[in-house]
Amino acid sequence: MQYVLTFLLVVTTGAATEPPSSGVCDARSYGARGDGQTLDTAAIQRAIDDCSGKGGAVLLSGGTFLSGTIVLKDHITLRIMPGAVLQGSPRVEDYVAYPPQDVPAIFVDGSTQNKGNGPFHLIHAQNAHDVAIDGGGIIDGNGQAFWDADPQLGWVSRRPRPSPLIETVQTDGLRVENITIRNAPGWTIHPLESSRIQVRGVTIRNDGRGPNTDAINIDSSSNVLVRDVDIEAGDDCIVLKTTARRGRPTPPTTNVIISGVICSSDDQGIKIGTESQGDFRDILIRDVLIYHAPTIYRAPTAALSFSMVDGA
Repeated sequence: MQYVLTFLLVVTTGAATEPPSSGVCDARSYGARGDGQTLDTAAIQRAIDDCSGKGGAVLLSGGTFLSGTIVLKDHITLRIMPGAVLQGSPRVEDYVAYPPQDVPAIFVDGSTQNKGNGPFHLIHAQNAHDVAIDGGGIIDGNGQAFWDADPQLGWVSRRPRPSPLIETVQTDGLRVENITIRNAPGWTIHPLESSRIQVRGVTIRNDGRGPNTDAINIDSSSNVLVRDVDIEAGDDCIVLKTTARRGRPTPPTTNVIISGVICSSDDQGIKIGTESQGDFRDILIRDVLIYHAPTIYRAPTAALSFSMVDGA
């Protein structure tokens, strides 16, 4: 079964400017090994911190760079080149909680991190300006390292995990482009209270039975463009949310264009909700193909879903 979906609310525009690239900082020059065994977090972070002042790109090339949480700074591009992999550490101890006060609250309803929305991340940015992830390489979240086998459900989440894998908070200018992301332990890309966002030319391949492995969760964010993405996810493909995660008045999700999307999921293709504690407005959804990929154990439960269960 497949669906071809064109849905128009309001035509809007939203784009993130590309960060300047006046300098290149090769992570290997800062001590990264790229051997898939050595934890390269500190070396990659040193490269980011140094290169941020130059407004340039941090380069990962020619290897597998094992890492815990890395934090993007203003005017930084994390450039993962073809043939390179940024691989998440299998140990939650290698991840830093943002914010730390969320750690006691991650066990909810027998699952961890409120169905995928929690404090541990592989890539994080907060109050940053013009950051990017690109380069043609791979980000591997190492999802199965954080799940437990279940005879009925396949995989379940009973332990802390890095989810969302990539999160920006109150960031102005995010570009994720020309990259493959696979094996996310939970949510994959999560801009929260952020603006001027582009996700373009991205391929996401998550485990079809992985718990809450949503691909793109746009949360209380504005001026967003999602275009030309190819998704297989163990939950929803693209979700618009207003989670009120930070405990303050919830900004709306507004001025969003979703276009040129191919996606398969065991749940829903494009969804507004389930968390809906703020408003949604000025949204264009067009040219979306939702289908049943052979790698996903069941067909999507819905092509387009509105789930206003807690307000808005």
